[in-house]
Amino acid sequence: MPLKALIAAISLASLVSSCSDEVSAICDGKKSSILYSESHYKQLLKTKNCQECKLNGADLSNLDLTGANLNGTELAGANLSGTKLTGANLSRVKFKDRDGGWFGTETTCTANLKGADLRQANLRQAGLSGFDLSGFDLRGANLEKANLWGTDLSFANLSNANLNSVYLRDAKLLETNLSSASLFKANLRSAELISVNFERADLREANLLNARSRSANFKQANLEGADLRGADLTDANFKKTNLKGATYRKARALEKEREEYPDTDFPQGFEPEKAGMIRVEITPDLSKVDPRKINLKEKYLYQENLDGLDLNGLDFSRAKLSEVSLVETNLSNTNFSHAVLNKVSLVRANLSGANLSGADLAGENLQNANLSHANLQRANLQRANLQGANLEQADLSESQLYNADLTGANLLGATLPDYTNNFFNPPKLDNAIMPDGTIHQESPQ
Repeated sequence: MPLKALIAAISLASLVSSCSDEVSAICDGKKSSILYSESHYKQLLKTKNCQECKLNGADLSNLDLTGANLNGTELAGANLSGTKLTGANLSRVKFKDRDGGWFGTETTCTANLKGADLRQANLRQAGLSGFDLSGFDLRGANLEKANLWGTDLSFANLSNANLNSVYLRDAKLLETNLSSASLFKANLRSAELISVNFERADLREANLLNARSRSANFKQANLEGADLRGADLTDANFKKTNLKGATYRKARALEKEREEYPDTDFPQGFEPEKAGMIRVEITPDLSKVDPRKINLKEKYLYQENLDGLDLNGLDFSRAKLSEVSLVETNLSNTNFSHAVLNKVSLVRANLSGANLSGADLAGENLQNANLSHANLQRANLQRANLQGANLEQADLSESQLYNADLTGANLLGATLPDYTNNFFNPPKLDNAIMPDGTIHQESPQ
């Protein structure tokens, strides 16, 4: 047999051998569609290292798996009751066969974590939505970007834990200890946070929209830039708390109340402006009213769908738009000067003649947008997607275009910043029509 054929045969045989022991996992006494591998089980017991393994339905109860590496392993329906997982790597582990928290799908096979020791465990990006983790000791654990939608963490100890960008929407945290925990950009929207201990916690830019935080302890916590609109903060402790730039909601007399955005409730006598907080007004649903009758200057728009509306000539100056969709919206002659946009879609939007001077559009999607004759002086367009955009006669002087994608864009007659002397991270200009009418074939080096 030729050498290449022999090597191929050996490789195929090894692959078949490694997969041949995979069988249907048993969940609740029944066979399921997910798999279990006996060889993976033995590998874990022998080496404590089993990455991307299939251990669905495995009985791992009361084992000492301290420091084990289970990165990316499937553990749906596994019995981990009483298992010692201190310092274990459980990042991206699948504890369910379907993560019902995101799409509402019914979960049929869920791991049993009762009594498991998860101190200092790495649970980064783990799917734990809907789990009952009440009373768990998670001190020092890494739960960055984990999905904990609707999870019960009441009376749990998460002191010094990393919960940056964690998803805790609708979660239940009664008297939970989060002292000195890091919750930077954490999503705690509509979570139940009654009597939670946030002392010295980092909650910068956290989302506490409509959170029920009565009697919570925020002593010496950092809530700079946090979203506290509609939060119930009655009897909360704000001693030495940093609330600079945190937003709160207080309806003005002429505003129509929106049920999903009630006022922020503070402790009696608390003065948010003196604490450096920013009062924001949530606009009525712009898809149902005449936006021309609403003052949008310096407003805060959050999770609005304004696709296809005619918003010609409106004043959005110094407004803050977060997770707003403006696909194919008519924004011609609008004023977005010094506005801040975060996760805003402007795909195929009409921004002809718009004033975007000094606006922060970093990383935004303006693909195939019409920006002809727009004023983009000093605008931040770093990493922005401007593929196929029409920027004819636009003024881009002093704008930041580092790493911006202008592939196929029309820049005929446009005024560009002097990026040619900057050899680092120039914009991508493949097949773009340049100001002099020539076709750019290659990005500058």
